[in-house]
Amino acid sequence: VNILAPVIIRLLLKNRLAKYLGKGGRLILSGIIEEQEPEVVSALATAGAVVTNRLIIRDWVCLTAKNEKRATTDNTG
Repeated sequence: VNILAPVIIRLLLKNRLAKYLGKGGRLILSGIIEEQEPEVVSALATAGAVVTNRLIIRDWVCLTAKNEKRATTDNTG
């Protein structure tokens, strides 16, 4: 099923789609029109995810992403 980029962006930003990924999980987003890719990548970053792989076939893009590892701060001392 192709989900249009605006729907993917809404799922990432409003429904927190990336938060459903388990440890080591990957999100595969496919069927993105190449000219809409920057908006999707930006939404992924805002949602705390990072693109780990990118595939282009003609003008279609497939992105694989994972949650960014957050640095932990030790406030004990």
